[in-house]
Amino acid sequence: MKYILIILSVLIFSAQIQAVPQRYDFVFTGNGNPATAVGYIVLETDLIPNPTVNSDNFISLPDPLVLDINVTVSGSSSGDGTFTLADFSAIAFATGGATLDITTEFVGQVTPSGTWGTPDGNNGDFNLFGISQPLQTLQPTNYQSIASVQGGPIAGAPPVGVFYFSLGAAGGGGETMTLSSFHPFAPPTPVPALSNGIILLVLTLLILSLGIFTVKRH
Repeated sequence: MKYILIILSVLIFSAQIQAVPQRYDFVFTGNGNPATAVGYIVLETDLIPNPTVNSDNFISLPDPLVLDINVTVSGSSSGDGTFTLADFSAIAFATGGATLDITTEFVGQVTPSGTWGTPDGNNGDFNLFGISQPLQTLQPTNYQSIASVQGGPIAGAPPVGVFYFSLGAAGGGGETMTLSSFHPFAPPTPVPALSNGIILLVLTLLILSLGIFTVKRH
């Protein structure tokens, strides 16, 4: 009986498995400057807020949605370096009211107000917020709150979002870069759930097996 209960528990748990951690590669390109930020973020696909509006875009870290971050800034005057999840206090993510296809390139997908990736405050957002002075105690609520404490470049500091889809090198005070690509490293492949029919069939076989085993013991 103990083994049957274990099997049943495994079957029920397997039937609920849907999500797959998915790596998304991104590129921020300099606005009239040579700086770039190239990296990836790993997201739990069933937790991606899709759709969502821009007013809900800031997500403090740690958060179950975000499993990993790795980004390399190059070509900046003082913000070059490779930064990982521990270097960031928050991300921004919003779909601009659209339900995005998370299996393909995000930039250019249609939203109610235009296309995702347009840095105008109406068409979604993706951004990173590095931990650095004077931002280390700030949990972003809007870009105005960030600008109110933003100083000049902080040499070697992780990048900080300064506007929708716009990332600033060197703690946000350096060169500004705009998101030019955000796409899955490979299309997500969800683990198929067991159908109700299969679960019912297995349960029936287990019950019959239990009955046969009981009869044999008597």
